[in-house]
Amino acid sequence: LKLGAKRRLRMAQTSVETSMKMRVRDDDGNLKVLALFAKCTECRCSGFRPVLNYDQTVEDGGLFLVDFKHIRNVDSDAVCRGCNHGIESHAANSVKPTKYEQEKLIQLANDTHGLHNRMATQRMSYTSFIKSSSYVSALKKWSTVVDVPFGFPKFEAMSIFNIVTACVAFYGESTENIQHNLDCASKLLTIINTWKIPTPTVYLDAVPKADRIQYRLFYTRWMYFVILQQQFKSFKQYEAVEIFGYKGLQFFLNFALSSQGADLQSVEELHEFMSSLVSFVEMSLKTPIKLRMVLPDGLELPKFTRLSEREPSFESSRPASREEDKPSRKRTKSESSLSTDLFLRAIVKTVNDVDVCRGETARIEEKNGIIEFKVIGNSLKPFQDRETTVSLLQLQSLFSVQLPKMPKEYITRLVFDDRHRNMMLLKKGKGVIGGICFRPFPTQGFIEIVFCAITANEQVKGYGTHLMNHLKDYQVKCGNYHLLTFADEFAIGYFSKQGFSEKVEMPKKLYQGYIKEYEGATLMGCQLHPQMRYTAFSYEVCPMSEVKYPNKTRKYGGIEHIFRYHGGNGLRFKDIPGLESYNDDDSPAKDDDLESKIKLILKKLNADKWSWPFVAPVDGEMVPEYYDYIEYPIDLKTMGDRLRAKYYVHQYLFIADLCRMFANCYSFNGVDTEYYRCGYRLNKLALELVTKHFPSSPLRPILPELKPLHDEH
Repeated sequence: LKLGAKRRLRMAQTSVETSMKMRVRDDDGNLKVLALFAKCTECRCSGFRPVLNYDQTVEDGGLFLVDFKHIRNVDSDAVCRGCNHGIESHAANSVKPTKYEQEKLIQLANDTHGLHNRMATQRMSYTSFIKSSSYVSALKKWSTVVDVPFGFPKFEAMSIFNIVTACVAFYGESTENIQHNLDCASKLLTIINTWKIPTPTVYLDAVPKADRIQYRLFYTRWMYFVILQQQFKSFKQYEAVEIFGYKGLQFFLNFALSSQGADLQSVEELHEFMSSLVSFVEMSLKTPIKLRMVLPDGLELPKFTRLSEREPSFESSRPASREEDKPSRKRTKSESSLSTDLFLRAIVKTVNDVDVCRGETARIEEKNGIIEFKVIGNSLKPFQDRETTVSLLQLQSLFSVQLPKMPKEYITRLVFDDRHRNMMLLKKGKGVIGGICFRPFPTQGFIEIVFCAITANEQVKGYGTHLMNHLKDYQVKCGNYHLLTFADEFAIGYFSKQGFSEKVEMPKKLYQGYIKEYEGATLMGCQLHPQMRYTAFSYEVCPMSEVKYPNKTRKYGGIEHIFRYHGGNGLRFKDIPGLESYNDDDSPAKDDDLESKIKLILKKLNADKWSWPFVAPVDGEMVPEYYDYIEYPIDLKTMGDRLRAKYYVHQYLFIADLCRMFANCYSFNGVDTEYYRCGYRLNKLALELVTKHFPSSPLRPILPELKPLHDEH
C-alpha cells in the first residue's frame, strides 16, 4: 500500500510539472523570446537556443546574434539545440509574467540587443558593458529590477536643482532681483544638465588634484543613469541636476575653472549671482541650512532643458514609445540669451574671487589680533618657558590627529628636537590651530618642511596659505631661499598651490645627504625671492587685475584724414631752422691712440719697483678677509686682460680702474704698512703718466691726504 501511495504521489507531481511546462503556446511570442534568457531545469543550459549552433550557446553574447522575430515563429514543441530539452523546461522555474510585465521585459531585451550591436561595431565605454551585463542578469530572472554595483538615484540628499533654487530664495531682496537670479539659475541648470561630461582621463588632466576614485564613480553614475538612458528607454530617464548634489556641482565647477581660466571679461552681469551661489554652497556645507524654495507670487521655479523631453541621440532597435511623440519643449528666453562660454567665465571669476576672499579674511583676522603667528623651538635648558612647552604639546597633539599615518613617537621626537623649529598659528580662545615643523640648514641655504597641518574645523578658511606665506617671509629674513619637502600623494596638491614644484631649482649637491628620502613621497621645492613679501602679495597684486588696459587691437576711425594734406615730399636740410648754426664740437672725439697710450702706461707701471703688490690679484688663502672687505678688487694684471678684451673704449674707464686700485689699497692697509707706502709711490707715477697722456681728462688718480709714516723720501 505504501509503495502504491508513493507511486501515485510521484505520478501526481509529474502531472503538475507537465502542466507547468505546457504553458507556452504557439502564439506566446514574448515568452519564446524571454525563454532565450531562462535556465533549463534539467541541465546546465543557460538559455533556450532553438536556432544557434552549440558553439554559440556557451556565452550570453551568442544569443544576440539571432533575430528575435525568428524566435517568435518557432514551434512551441521545438527543442533546444544546446541541451535537447523543450522550451517548457526553460520556462518551468519562472512565474508567468503579466502582459504588461512581458512588454517591459521585451523592451528591455530589445534595448540589450541594440546595445550589443553597438558594442560590436563601435568603441563603447566601460559603463556600457556594465549596463549590458546588468540587463542580461535581470532578463535571466525575468525581472525589470536591474541590480547595479554603484547605487541608485538619488545620490545626495540635496540635489543641484534644490541647491540653486534655495540660493535664489535665500538671497532674494526684490522681485526684480529674484527674477534676474532665476534667469541665471535656469541657464546654469541647463548647462549642467546637458554637460558633455569628460572621461576620467580628460578630467584628471584638466583637474589633476581631483579625487580619482570619486570622479570615476561620479562619471559611471552619470553615464549609466543620464547618458545611456537617452539612448534606451527601458527605464526612467533621470535628470542630472535632480540626482546629483554638492559633489556633482563641485566637479562641474572645478572643470569649468580649469578649462575657461584664460578668458575673464564681460562677466559682470553673472558675477553677483555666482558669488551668492558659491557662498551659499560653502555656508551650507559648514552649517546645515533648511531648504526654502518659496518664491514670491507670480514667480516660477527655475526651468531647464530636460533630457527626457529631447530627441534620442540615435535610433535603437525597438519601436518608438509614446514619449517620443511628444513635442520637445522650447528653450526659455533666459536660456538662450546667455552664452555657455560667458556663463563659464562668470564661474571662473567667482571661484577666483572666493579664493582671494579666503586669504583676505585670514589677513584681516591677523590685523585685528584674532590670530597670530610664532616661531618657537624646544630648548635643552632646564628652565624653559612654560608657555613654549604647552604650545609644543598642543602642536604635537594636532599633528598626531591630522596625520594619523605618522607614528606618534616620531612626531614627538621631531617637534621637541632642538634642531627643529615650529611656525605656529594661534587663534584667540582656541590656542594652536595649525603649524609647520621644519629643520633649517643655514649653511646650505635651505630648510626641510617635516610636518604641516591645520586643525579640521578650521580648514578651508585660508589659514594654510597664510601660514605658509608667513614661513616664507620668515625664511627670507633668515637668508634661506629654498624650501624642500617630501610630499605624499595627498599633500602634493596643497604644496603645488603654495608654489612648490617637483622640479627643484636648488643644486642637488647642496641638499643631498642632509635630508632623508622617503618611499612613496615626491621631493618638491620652492625658491623664494629675497625682495618679495609673501604675506602681502595677494593684497598688493589684486588691484592690478582690476586695471582696465586699452584695447590695442581695436581700430579707431576718424583720424585717417588728418595728414592727407601733406603730399609726401621730403624736407630739405636748409629748411630746418637752426641746423646751419649747430656745432658738434662738444661731442667727445674718438681717440685712435687710446689703446697704445693705455698699453704704455701699464708697461711703465709694471716696470716700477713699487708695483710688486699690484702686479697680480691678492691671494685669498693668504689674506682671506680681503675679498670680504673689498667689494670691487682690481690689479694691473686684470687691467691688462681688460685691455686685450677691448674693454677700455674710453679713457675714463681706464682711469677709473686706476683710481679704484689705489683706493682699495688705502682703505684696506694702514698708513704705517709697506703696502700703503708702495701704493702711494706708484700713485705718484700713475698721476704723472695720466696727466701726460690724457691732459684734457677731468678724472685723475689723486694722491690721498695721509702720507705713509715711513716714507724714505
